[in-house]
Amino acid sequence: MKTIHIVNVTTGNGGDLLMAMAAAHKLCARLGRRRIVLDGRMVADINGLRVTSLLLPKPLRWISRLRRENDRKRAIRSIRPGELVLDANGYRHGNIWPARHVEDDIALAAAVRERGAHLVLLPKSYGPFDAARGSRFADLVDLTDLAWARDEESLRMCQPVTSRLQLCPDFTIGVPAPGKLADSKERRGILLVPNSKLVERGFIADFDAYARFLAECSERLATRQHACRVLFHQDKDYRRLHRRLSRLGIPWVFNKDPLACKTELARAWLVFSSRYHGMIGAISSGTPCLVLGWAHKYGGFLDFYPGGRELLVAQPSIDAVAERAAWINTPEVREGVIRRLVQGNRAIAAQSELMWDQIASLETSRIA
Repeated sequence: MKTIHIVNVTTGNGGDLLMAMAAAHKLCARLGRRRIVLDGRMVADINGLRVTSLLLPKPLRWISRLRRENDRKRAIRSIRPGELVLDANGYRHGNIWPARHVEDDIALAAAVRERGAHLVLLPKSYGPFDAARGSRFADLVDLTDLAWARDEESLRMCQPVTSRLQLCPDFTIGVPAPGKLADSKERRGILLVPNSKLVERGFIADFDAYARFLAECSERLATRQHACRVLFHQDKDYRRLHRRLSRLGIPWVFNKDPLACKTELARAWLVFSSRYHGMIGAISSGTPCLVLGWAHKYGGFLDFYPGGRELLVAQPSIDAVAERAAWINTPEVREGVIRRLVQGNRAIAAQSELMWDQIASLETSRIA
């Protein structure tokens, strides 16, 4: 049985796991049953992937790094001619990321090519690049069979160094939320999905301030019909914030199952997300979602929807959140937003299917 290799998946990130699931399901539907190897390790049940902790004590971090290096070597050794190797990480290359990312991936790409397999960079965000980083990124893309950017801004930032990227939005909207979903009248509750990068990138002063911000958002967004709670779908956010929120009396839940997490987003009345796949999990289910992001990838995804940028919250301030909430809770606005989400989802799904067809054709082509 042939193998599909999925690499660069951060197991502490529910969004990365959803991307791995989507890739496995879409390609197995086209190519037949395949073994799935995730960063060198066989996956018995792709739907059973769970978020795992990445926040290790300092003495254990070097052990974790050695383990990742061993996993990468194991992944390379297991690749066979004609097989597909898919990079399913969502945002890995640009000046804000370590330079070793692109060097590691160039080494992987060279090994994949040497073994006669096919390397695909699944849709992801890129950039910005300085001259040196951009040149090395172009070297990486030259070693791939296919590569996609998932938003226009990323594509624009790559164009000075390479013309080989195609455009396709994030493809996890094709992963259905399990269970019976609520219709518009049955939706209940407001979910706040935080992101520790708002602190790490300097948009909010510290995690105490972030917890207070979430508490104030909860107070302003809650109604008699719809209570607020915080939904964690990433381990680092949970570790940094859950105790602080508990001290402030804010209810929260941490769902390590990315599929079950998507179900919660699909059943909510409203979502306020600073996580990329929290946003996508809501929007792909037709749930109105306000978005406070830290990078261009958020607005880039919303651009695939008519009037999508209206869902952006301009800055991490209570007034900005309250203003957008008042806007989206107007009945006629809410109904219009839902219609546009459905329209955009259909177009994205169709575009994604064309991408999977193109990737599947690599396996049936002659060996590189």
